[in-house]
Amino acid sequence: MHLVPAANGVLCEVIEGTDIVGISQVCGEAPRPGKPATMLVTDPDERGKGIPVFIVGAAIDGATSITITINGSQVEVPIENNAHGYQAPPDVVATDVTGAVVNFADGHKEEAN
Repeated sequence: MHLVPAANGVLCEVIEGTDIVGISQVCGEAPRPGKPATMLVTDPDERGKGIPVFIVGAAIDGATSITITINGSQVEVPIENNAHGYQAPPDVVATDVTGAVVNFADGHKEEAN
């Protein structure tokens, strides 16, 4: 994943492609207090086929993990160097990802962007 700052506080997240799939990208507000993390959910090939769903993003300082809700279950993913990344199981499609909460070192939690 590459993070590319753009004008006016916009941050673009880019996942490099392979010889099988292209590049996935999204641009939006950079993480900040009140909106502590971004989350790009991408299914790089056809729904439910081949390459699993990837969930990646950036987070503000102090964030230690992100709890992602997939099909009603929660998965806690560590945040390291202000970034998180998770490869979902093969049966997950992008629409199965319904939300996320950012966990902080001091114990408080905030909804992700």
